[in-house]
Amino acid sequence: MLTPEAGFCQSNTDEQLLVNIGFREKVKVFSLIIQGVENFDDNAPLNVRIYTNKRMGFMDVDDHKPEQELELSLEQAMYGQPIKLNFVRFQNVSSVSVFIETNQGMAESTMISRLVITGMPIAGTDMNALKKVG
Repeated sequence: MLTPEAGFCQSNTDEQLLVNIGFREKVKVFSLIIQGVENFDDNAPLNVRIYTNKRMGFMDVDDHKPEQELELSLEQAMYGQPIKLNFVRFQNVSSVSVFIETNQGMAESTMISRLVITGMPIAGTDMNALKKVG
């Protein structure tokens, strides 16, 4: 989790920013928070694509269909408002790639201070592992 206290993440050559996040086990993802840096409204994310279960590079983003595309309002981007994700598409997730394509003000770089993914592990009982007692 990237938090405002830890600083910020900034794209280095243009406004595009790509973050790949892997999980230790499969999860269900419910929502996402992407927050810009205070006093840098123009550098806050605008158009975001979310991919799952693929480690993406910049060369890959146009070759694969995202699970969800988002257009963040300035309020969502600057105040860290949770964005509900399409529940059906985020059920069996081992990794998430967040591709920020553009920012709010056509600034040269995009800056984020917070990235939070809310979800839960997929927990289940292995019925084959159960043994009769007694």
